[in-house]
Amino acid sequence: MLKVFRDNLKNLSWILWVVIAVFILLVFVDFGRSRRAQTAAGSAASVGDHQVTWAEFQRHYQYIEQRYRDLYGDKFNSEVAKQLQLGRQAIEQLLNDKLLLDEAHDMGLTVTDAEVRKVILKIPGLVDDQGKFIGEEQYKRFAKANNYATPGALEAAVRQDLLRQKLLDVLSQTARVSDVEVKQAFRDQTVRAAVSYVQLPRANFASDVQVSQDDLQSYYEQHQAEYQLPEQRVVDYLLVDKALLRAQMEISDDELRAYYNAHPDEFTREEQVRARHILLRTGGDRTEEQARQQIEKIKARIEGGEDFATVAKEVSEDPGTKAQGGDLGYFGKGRMTPEFEKAAFSAQPGELVGPVTTPFGVHLIKVEDHRQGGEIPFDQAKAAVRAKVAAQKVNQEATELATDLRQKLADEGGEESEGDVATRMQALADDNPAVRFVTSQPFGKNDLISGLGRAPAFSDAAFSLEAGQLAEGTVDTPRGPAILALQKVIAPHVPPLDQIEPRVRRAVTQERAQKMAEARLDEAKKSLEAGEPLDQVASGLGVQVQESGEFGSGQPIKGLGGDPALSKAVLDAKLGDVVGPLPTAQGAVLMKVTDYKGFDAKAFAEKSADIRQRLAQQRANELLASIIQKRRQEEGVQYDPRLIDEFDMGGTTAS
Repeated sequence: MLKVFRDNLKNLSWILWVVIAVFILLVFVDFGRSRRAQTAAGSAASVGDHQVTWAEFQRHYQYIEQRYRDLYGDKFNSEVAKQLQLGRQAIEQLLNDKLLLDEAHDMGLTVTDAEVRKVILKIPGLVDDQGKFIGEEQYKRFAKANNYATPGALEAAVRQDLLRQKLLDVLSQTARVSDVEVKQAFRDQTVRAAVSYVQLPRANFASDVQVSQDDLQSYYEQHQAEYQLPEQRVVDYLLVDKALLRAQMEISDDELRAYYNAHPDEFTREEQVRARHILLRTGGDRTEEQARQQIEKIKARIEGGEDFATVAKEVSEDPGTKAQGGDLGYFGKGRMTPEFEKAAFSAQPGELVGPVTTPFGVHLIKVEDHRQGGEIPFDQAKAAVRAKVAAQKVNQEATELATDLRQKLADEGGEESEGDVATRMQALADDNPAVRFVTSQPFGKNDLISGLGRAPAFSDAAFSLEAGQLAEGTVDTPRGPAILALQKVIAPHVPPLDQIEPRVRRAVTQERAQKMAEARLDEAKKSLEAGEPLDQVASGLGVQVQESGEFGSGQPIKGLGGDPALSKAVLDAKLGDVVGPLPTAQGAVLMKVTDYKGFDAKAFAEKSADIRQRLAQQRANELLASIIQKRRQEEGVQYDPRLIDEFDMGGTTAS
């Protein structure tokens, strides 16, 4: 969005950071979904029926980049830009904006021409010193200079921002915040403390703990719910092991040649280019013509003998490739913007091409290699052919063998009794070196299965059977197809003590050591309250005094971690109080409050209105986030592959 407009429309300031701070959290979860789907021609991405054009993306990317430059100053560089994933931010903000407009329209919200005009006439540069409109021709030039094709496009953008603001105003009005919540928020924000403390590890006392068999039995009986196991199953199964089958398999050159000839499409290479580039972005303070002139000067430096990669690291404004000297690696057609692709694929290796203008700015390109597309010769493809043929043959033979084994078990009366099935399974395995007979360890519905790992289909089949029953057909596992019979069902139960005695012993020892540590600190607390210095108490305990530094509500205490109960206990105390002993992850802690900034009633009175507004906005943001998430799921998001490749946005995904 137009920077000068954003900076002057003050009541929109928090919208910008709603998108960055709230919605981007959703993006990192679901960005990969449909990431390679095709978008409408000329669009960088789409959601439902809405398109985000390359021009919109370029304009918004440049705006975000400038905001971060303003925020970070000299610290902003290509590495920071890469970590911030500016391309991802830009496209997701634009997509989410489209969905916000849908929600606003569905709620019946509108923006009048008068409201748009009022905002337009507040933009510096559109009125003269006397506050009069600059005129139609200058208005057109102003819009074009700020990357809007026409004044109408600028006005449409203003209208959309106003509409989004109305939506946010409505949502904010629905957020109710109580006086208690406002006061607690102020307290959490302002009350601070610091402590000196001693932490006593319970491990120091473990060797002093004596545990008898009666102690184990008593603890076991009192904590049986902690050791409860769900229903489990034990199965007998035949596994057609693909690895064993593959080891026995021989593949002739004739088979490889036949597969190669029958699947020519699998052994072709797309035409590819490897290139480096230098990008100068346009917009803002730099016009396209200025960028082209700068690229010509850079080109002259390289033609004069300077190394392209070195110059790219110095001057390129592409955060994704600058640190690598502009290296884009190999790419095929359809991966880059049309202008960039045409220039790169038309050049010879070693040739400099540019200036080339794309929606991202002006480029200088150096082509380093050009791989022609076409058929890969058999000798070069032989290893890949062998892998494909082997996988195909193994899968086919494993399936056929498993099906044959299952039929033999059925023909021989495979469901007569569990013992009988197991005996015949063993006999079949003995006759075939690629087949193994296994009796499983007990496993629950969602457990890993010994020897197989996570095998959902296997578990589902096992939990659908009755004892002694042979599963219908075969079941796929990570190691190959299996035929299974349920040997027995183990009802939910607590294992006998002798099976879990080490676990119980550890629990008893830890519990008693914890009590010993806390008791020792109780004694130390009495000494502190009697006036003994903390460092002297610490010396007697054999530990050192630690300093927390300042912390607030819910914040971690240095050296103690992020247990909210610890910070709450301190913030509920007073300066000079001794707090504890309290349990920690390692043992127990005793803390003395050495600094305390309490509740300031006067400051609260001054800031309560702002806090109430902030809490209301937070709730509106949460509602907005849920609206965005729901609409994204319903309407579906698609991305142009070129966008993903250009900005390295493949990313993590939960899908």
